[in-house]
Amino acid sequence: MRVTHRPRPSVATSAGATRRRSSPELRRAAAIRLRPGPAVRATVASAALLIGTAVPAAAQHAAPAVTPDQSLYSLQPVSPSQAADWRADLRALVGDLTRVHPDPFHATSKARFDAAVAALADSIPGLPAHRIVMGFARLLALVGDGHTSLPLYFARGVDFHALPYRLGVHDDGIYVEAADHAYASLVGGRLVAIGGVPAQEALRRVTPLISRDNDNWISVVAPNLLNRIEVLQGLGMAKDLRGADLTVRIDSALHTVHVRALTAPQSHDFGLPFRPRLTDNWVDARDSSGAPVPLYQRRYKDLYWWTYLPDQDLLYVQFDVVQNRRDGPTALQTFRQAMAFARDRRPARTVIDIRNNTGGEGGLLPPIIREIVRTREVDQPGKLFLVIGPRTFSAGQMMVGWMQMFTTAVLVGRPTSSRFEGYAGHAFLRLPRSGIAYFVSPAYYEMGRAPGDPRPQATPRLAAVSTFADYVTNRDPAMDAIRAYDPGALSRQVLAALHASDTTRAAARVRAYDADPVNRYHDGTAALNELGYRLLGEDGEEEDALAVFELNTRVHPGYANGWDSLGEAYVREGRRRDAIEAFRRALALNPNLASSKAWLHRLGAASSGGETPPRG
Repeated sequence: MRVTHRPRPSVATSAGATRRRSSPELRRAAAIRLRPGPAVRATVASAALLIGTAVPAAAQHAAPAVTPDQSLYSLQPVSPSQAADWRADLRALVGDLTRVHPDPFHATSKARFDAAVAALADSIPGLPAHRIVMGFARLLALVGDGHTSLPLYFARGVDFHALPYRLGVHDDGIYVEAADHAYASLVGGRLVAIGGVPAQEALRRVTPLISRDNDNWISVVAPNLLNRIEVLQGLGMAKDLRGADLTVRIDSALHTVHVRALTAPQSHDFGLPFRPRLTDNWVDARDSSGAPVPLYQRRYKDLYWWTYLPDQDLLYVQFDVVQNRRDGPTALQTFRQAMAFARDRRPARTVIDIRNNTGGEGGLLPPIIREIVRTREVDQPGKLFLVIGPRTFSAGQMMVGWMQMFTTAVLVGRPTSSRFEGYAGHAFLRLPRSGIAYFVSPAYYEMGRAPGDPRPQATPRLAAVSTFADYVTNRDPAMDAIRAYDPGALSRQVLAALHASDTTRAAARVRAYDADPVNRYHDGTAALNELGYRLLGEDGEEEDALAVFELNTRVHPGYANGWDSLGEAYVREGRRRDAIEAFRRALALNPNLASSKAWLHRLGAASSGGETPPRG
């Protein structure tokens, strides 16, 4: 069965020819497919709050400069009157959730959710306030979408206190990326434990507090929870609300330092500001690097910008929030400027970087996508790249879906944190007694290639997963992968080996391709399949096509579609018996493979009792 990258959509004309989608057609096709829920009887935030954008500065909670002992949190259980208030808030939360969310029990059964609510209500009189708030966050996380949430690290009214260090989740572990100068000895250390709790167990403990579409979001949010003293104490990683012990490994030595919480509660913008500085005396692990900071980290306070790198003949566009600035050009104007430059300069590569794009106003996207599509100098195979990552969320994910639908962009980076279909948007709500803010998804969005897109995430063609060493040295694996990208290399090398009748060398090249970290999410199975079908469609190349399909099943014997494709090649060669065996092998691996079933029926080899694959 042919499986290829989705071609650029075209529209059949009355003459039977095809043409590229016109601007009005693209506008209609890219319109937000929205299934609204019940009427939202709640305060809906301004457009800047919708779908993952930054909370305006004027709307942020102004936190008083107090010590932890003077805040509303302590280790003592709440008083009877406070318990009554918290229970009233709990009833309000459940009522708002069931009224606003179209299907609050799509991921967790109503029975299980009700049991969790009852357990929290019963326990409130014996809990301190911060653990009650954490219980509310845990309840909303059970709903199972990333927008229905109570973000403990920034939500208005929560006012949890930060510890003055910043953690980063890298491919090789969790590291202390930066800290206040008083704790400089921790910087650069790999996290071993917090309060004696091993790092991976600490990560596991905070995970139920994180509302998410998929688990990629954990790496984004967990560092913000693992430096909140109330969270650490509530999860058994700190004895009190004054501070916590951090244990790190630097080289072969372990270092344990007691870190005191900051005296004022910390609140961040909704957009999860990139690598925030929590104090004025900040020490960063990459301060001593002689290399320039990667492009995507240079202007993180700007929402969008572009530049041209003449030494690489590369146009770079960074797009961090789908939102217009209050001053300066709009997002669309910025893309128009960049695309006009591209039409004039014709760069060898164009990179649109949305790895930090946590969302925004999805309605701003269609004209931006149209601007990219109409720029032929940019939208060409192998020339346009879209950088994504775990922070790519909500309207950022919407852009990924439309770029895949309408452009030839190659995805680079790490998998995203949004589904292509799911509950999204933000009804901005506040608990009546405590005033704590939280969010509920009021609608179902379809952001994929077509309605019913089941993908839980966008997965890059070129993997670019950073280690802590990359961070320290200011290396950007995504840009390295883009510069090294040669889409035809595997095909050329495999065919050269096959033409030399050296199947061993051909197989070794495919295995090396599979092992290359850049192909972490895209091994050689699909690449060989595409090559085989391309050759099968060219006159005089049938023998090479068959050799490629046979190579694919040799190197990837568990790839059902590879056997199915080999069967098709055998049919073309008139090798009926070999074709039947290949289709049966495909069905042994995937009994639901419709194309193999259809071919066996055409070949008169289907049986009502199902196909039994040959031995061996």
